[in-house]
Amino acid sequence: MGAATDDRRRPAASHRDGPAPGGRTWPWITALAALCYVPLLLTHRGTLTADTKQYLYLDPAQLLRSAPDLWNARLSGGTVTHQYIGYLWPMGPFFRVAELLGLPDWLAQRLWTGSILFVAALGAFTLFRALWGERRAAFTGGLLYGLSPFVLGMISGQSALLLPFCALPWLILATRTALRGDPWRWAAVYALVVTSAGSLNGSSIFFVVVGSMLFVPYAACWERSVGARDAWWVVLRIGLLTLVTQLWWIVAYRVGGTFGLPVLEVTETVRETSSSASAVEGLRGLGYWFFYGGDNQGPWLEGLAPAFTQNVTVMVVSFAGPLAALALGWWSRFRERVFFAGLVLIGVLMSSVAFGGTDRSVVGRAFESASRSSGLVLSLRNSQRAIALTVLGLAGLAAAGVAALVRRSPRLGTATGAVVVALAAATFVAPWTSALIADRYSRSEQVPAAWRDAGRFLDRHPGRALLLPGSDFASYRWGHTLDPVLVGLTRSEMTWREVLPMGGVAGSDLLAAFDRSLQAGTIDPTTIKPVAQALGVRWIVVANDLEIERYRIQRPEAVMAALSDPAAGLELVRSFNPGYLTPANPAPVTDEKAVRTARTLPAALPQV
Repeated sequence: MGAATDDRRRPAASHRDGPAPGGRTWPWITALAALCYVPLLLTHRGTLTADTKQYLYLDPAQLLRSAPDLWNARLSGGTVTHQYIGYLWPMGPFFRVAELLGLPDWLAQRLWTGSILFVAALGAFTLFRALWGERRAAFTGGLLYGLSPFVLGMISGQSALLLPFCALPWLILATRTALRGDPWRWAAVYALVVTSAGSLNGSSIFFVVVGSMLFVPYAACWERSVGARDAWWVVLRIGLLTLVTQLWWIVAYRVGGTFGLPVLEVTETVRETSSSASAVEGLRGLGYWFFYGGDNQGPWLEGLAPAFTQNVTVMVVSFAGPLAALALGWWSRFRERVFFAGLVLIGVLMSSVAFGGTDRSVVGRAFESASRSSGLVLSLRNSQRAIALTVLGLAGLAAAGVAALVRRSPRLGTATGAVVVALAAATFVAPWTSALIADRYSRSEQVPAAWRDAGRFLDRHPGRALLLPGSDFASYRWGHTLDPVLVGLTRSEMTWREVLPMGGVAGSDLLAAFDRSLQAGTIDPTTIKPVAQALGVRWIVVANDLEIERYRIQRPEAVMAALSDPAAGLELVRSFNPGYLTPANPAPVTDEKAVRTARTLPAALPQV
């Protein structure tokens, strides 16, 4: 148990080295697990969110088979893959095992989501228990970390980006233990944790590695529990083992960046990603630009995000938790509060480095300028992911305060911890009721039979297929997948146009120009067949169930009219009936395409 100290110059030992003896830990861990898993299983059964890659649910075995290959000949006429290798561990095996066990897709996804929350909360719980030995305080801090609003910006469609968030407390714990003895073993543990958390997004793991390494100067300079020489040797061991164990995906990223298309250059810029990254938002665990985004159909994260900017009660509660944590940390006087306060400060500074638009700081302007010429700097543009440091710092301050209160008055400490837990849970009430699923990214786990029929048709009739019309992301009338579902339902070669280009420069440019002229209604029918032949296409699949309003894409009847023109020289081989009929849009869009088309006709889904 910790003892308070006011000696700033030479802090005395403030706690027992390790958990206090006596008592049982498993009830607290069980409570953490219940809060992380159970609410997600109670609602929206049978519903999936468009998380990361649809092929994790449609065909995880095929995704795992193709993940090690940096060249994928099946997609877009052959393409250098972008971050596919990261699915080798841990996300790909998780969903493959779930498939082998016969778990429904929605249940497998809830278990994955719940595991992200639980591993993060358990890591914080274990870290705080190692520091202060007080279970009630560790539970308070663990829940405050695991149920942070920080997770809401990524959990519905980019959950893999939260793996570094899960890893942060474990990395700090491994660093602390390595400094206290057996450095090689704990350096290996550190490296394996990074391996499990960093393969799908290198920039995200960068921020948490920086955060975990802050414990080294704290231990050497403030805590004085290790000498400078020994501290450097621990850092070198950790760095060596971590670098060696990450080479498998670092090399893949290097190959993709060298020989693949410049993906970073066609995605969001520093100015876009930093537009919402204020220090105030970072303090409450928010600031990630995607969290605030929307399009002509409404907010992207409807049901998760709007309340944090529009509901006064939710806004007050979301600030109350961090402010309570700061107050508790100040009151505790534990020496570790210096480290956790440093995490809060560094996290806020890193996440908001480029915030401010035209009047941003000198450092922010330099960062934006460097991002225009350096791919490495541009890859760090989502600096808001450093907010994980802030969230853990606040959780640590809250846990320290509760631990100190429990020492003075167990009842007061328990009551204070309960209030902090209630504040953390209150911000999650609405997200819990939606199973952390935003409507914008939801769909039934059952894909329409017509799409499966189309996949089987292509499997029986070899040849590359072109999917039309192109769309930035796949949003269907029946749900949203982001990735085209047909790609995961067939083993045939596929090519299509989406927001991130694939394939070679010439092929992707030709496909983009072809799709653009088709959607603009200016295509010359006599060019369709030659272009298809140049792309190596045997089959053209036309989908009529896309949500055309969201991305202002061409109407399916206009696409079919162009392809059915006798001058195109194409033949309608198969329609998959009864299929999905395009319903009357409750909010019809009248634009130049509607005027040009002049009429709408239902069409079977999809047409080959």
